[in-house]
Amino acid sequence: MLYGLYWQEVFPWRTPEDETPECSSPVSGDHIVEVLDLQPGQILPYCFECLEGGWLDFAVSSLFPIDLFVCTGGQFEKWADLDFDATGITAFESRKSIRSTSLSFEIPRTDEYAAVLVNHHQHPVPIVVFARPIDPQAADTR
Repeated sequence: MLYGLYWQEVFPWRTPEDETPECSSPVSGDHIVEVLDLQPGQILPYCFECLEGGWLDFAVSSLFPIDLFVCTGGQFEKWADLDFDATGITAFESRKSIRSTSLSFEIPRTDEYAAVLVNHHQHPVPIVVFARPIDPQAADTR
């Protein structure tokens, strides 16, 4: 089991099997917005159970450069077993030394996915994070 923040913990009434409620927004209000300090050397995974054909939108801004990786839960676990050696990660998306970025990632298969933030600095780095998983039914209306 991955550790980190799961959108189901923020929105416990939703599960990946739930149908998207009818509303005018394809996101249905399920999203995460956080402002926090990424601690020195911290590796912070944002974890999501995603359905094939859906999307994961993720954006981060920081005061100092950080790294961002998007991978499956299994890939993250393997990376953790390698003591987070950056050469050992297999990622769908890898962005290094970024201060601000956003990505919209189409989910290739139903699985657990992690957007992982890494602070290589010896001091805390203030960050702002926005994340939203989009169900496949809603993704058709994007």
